[in-house]
Amino acid sequence: MSLRLWAIERCFPEALRRRVFGELVRLTADAFGVPPPDVRRLQRDGAIDAFARFTRSEAERAIRGPGSSPAIRDRLYRGARALGARARRRLGVHTPSEAGRALRILYHAIDIDLDADLGNREIAVSRCAFSSVYTPEVCEFVSALDAGIVSGLTGGVSLEFTQRMTEGAPMCRARLTGSAR
Repeated sequence: MSLRLWAIERCFPEALRRRVFGELVRLTADAFGVPPPDVRRLQRDGAIDAFARFTRSEAERAIRGPGSSPAIRDRLYRGARALGARARRRLGVHTPSEAGRALRILYHAIDIDLDADLGNREIAVSRCAFSSVYTPEVCEFVSALDAGIVSGLTGGVSLEFTQRMTEGAPMCRARLTGSAR
């Protein structure tokens, strides 16, 4: 059992939450090849909303752009995978159960409530701060971040969404495929 994960579950300091969020904002901006939005002075809800609007705008531009979309999605995935792998090391994640707990903590920091049963290889998102801002196309595009974080936290497992709130479903559902290395 990871003592670091256990401690973070009980007390996730605001400074640490902001640091993780800042890493996510930077890696996303880097993937799009633009400067990150300045969210440092905003309160939590305002920062998350600004990030959602930023990613929507940049994803829409990438989707409309000639041929850059696959490269950007790949950079989103790789950056998020590195973030997930760092979280895995820092939190001492060793089992699927611990990976699911870590995923729940990380996503709660960006106002997403999820249940991750990685033993059954399922994830269910019951509330998402981004679902009211993203279109279905943007959600699908930006889900490269989700796939990368899951892969990094689990040591290589893939993520595939089977339903999304942005498409009218009451919740998002995803399944995990492949195996960890």
